[in-house]
Amino acid sequence: MGTDNTELYSYDAWYKRFIDGSQPLVYAMKDNKIVSAILGRPENKESLVIGFVACHENYRKQGITKELLGYFEDLAKKGI
Repeated sequence: MGTDNTELYSYDAWYKRFIDGSQPLVYAMKDNKIVSAILGRPENKESLVIGFVACHENYRKQGITKELLGYFEDLAKKGI
């Protein structure tokens, strides 16, 4: 079913892009702690792939990650 995309989607591939700084990471903080984060990578000039989305359980259902996703999309539209 489809093509093997391990090179793009494996944990090691995401980790390498994160360390290299070659993909967007946005996060929300409260009391000097990260409470929500989104990590992605450019797919092409028109799109991003979201790799990881996380929100601390104490901060769920508050719209924090939804707002972050909007910010992430805005960055993508600006080509950042």
